[in-house]
Amino acid sequence: MEAIILAGGLGTRLREEIGKLPKPMAPINGRPFIAYLLDYLSSQGVKRATMAVSYRYDVLMDFLGFEYQGIKLEYSIEEEPQGTGGAIRKALQKTKASQVFIVNGDTMFRVSLSKMKTMFLNQDADMVIGLKQMEHAARYGTVNTGEDHVITGFSERRATEGAGMINGGVYLAKKAFLMEICPQGTFSFEKEILEKKYSRYRFIGYSSDAFFLDIGVPLDYRQAHAAFKRFKDR
Repeated sequence: MEAIILAGGLGTRLREEIGKLPKPMAPINGRPFIAYLLDYLSSQGVKRATMAVSYRYDVLMDFLGFEYQGIKLEYSIEEEPQGTGGAIRKALQKTKASQVFIVNGDTMFRVSLSKMKTMFLNQDADMVIGLKQMEHAARYGTVNTGEDHVITGFSERRATEGAGMINGGVYLAKKAFLMEICPQGTFSFEKEILEKKYSRYRFIGYSSDAFFLDIGVPLDYRQAHAAFKRFKDR
């Protein structure tokens, strides 16, 4: 298995918590978040990962090097941030597998990658997206699915009150497909690809009740210190 990790975020909302560190290096119980994420990917069988990096990427490289927990690491460096879409398009040039997972570098969603891959193959999908049912979904926006788990729409953030199914930020697609639909340049993968093109392609939602936590805002980052004590993959 091979993955792209979107690790170029500025982390401006966490400045008071982590200073000038890049967001994936946010310390949790004495370890950076990226270490927990790579532990999870290693436990799922990922053997190669491309880090899509930008802001203070040297800090990540100094910590991780070119191998971590049996995962060979490559770096796709953006001198200027190109959005999630531009980061994916650039990082794809470093990947070697025909199918590639994509994960957010500030989100822990411990979904089964092997089960996502099985669904991807069995459903003849163009892309499989990991989904998570949340009690309070307004912060994330929601994802609608129909027959055979086919994605039928996306709702904007704050457009839906209460519970809903959210995009957990884990994707699986063929490299060739991603190269085809992702233009070069700066753009949002979520806005320009997922929300605008779902009706043209077969995007499948894989729903999981696995642990989920996005550390992108201070409240959730603080919660991670207690929540991550359960993870002993190292």
